[in-house]
Amino acid sequence: MEATLAALIAVLGTLVGAVATYAFQRRERAHTERRELMRERRQERLAAYAAFADAISAFRGCEVNRIEVRLERGRESAEYQQIKAESIRLRAVARGAMFQVRLLAPPALAALSAAAMATTSNIRSAENPHGALRERADQAHAAIEEFVAAAAVELSESPR
Repeated sequence: MEATLAALIAVLGTLVGAVATYAFQRRERAHTERRELMRERRQERLAAYAAFADAISAFRGCEVNRIEVRLERGRESAEYQQIKAESIRLRAVARGAMFQVRLLAPPALAALSAAAMATTSNIRSAENPHGALRERADQAHAAIEEFVAAAAVELSESPR
C-alpha cells in the first residue's frame, strides 16, 4: 500500500510539474510574442516618422527655392516650371508620408504632421521675398521640428 501511495504521489507530482511547466512556457511565449509585436510596431512608426520628416523637409526646401525663382525670373521661365514640377512631386511624396503617419501615430502626433504639411504648403503664397517668404519658411521649419520632437518623445515612451 505504501509503495502504491508513493507511486501515485510520484505520478501526480510529475503530472503537476508538467502542467505547471506548460503553463509557464505558454505565458512566456505569449509575453515574448507581445514584446516582439510592440517592437515591430515601434519600428514601423519610426520608419514612418523619419520618412515624413525627410519628405516634408525636402518639400519645404523646394517650396522656398520655387518662390525665390518665381520672384527672380517669373512664372514663365523654364527653371520655374521645372522647380514647380519638382515641388508638386515632393508635395505628393510628403502627403503620402503624412498619411502613413496618420495611420500609425497617436492623434496628437498625426495632427502635428498635418500642421507641418499645411505650413509648408503655405510657403507658396508668399509674395514678399524678404518678409513673408522667410517668415513662412521659418514657420514651416518650426512645425517640422515640433513634429520631430513629439515623435522622438512618443518613440522613447514606447517599449523597445
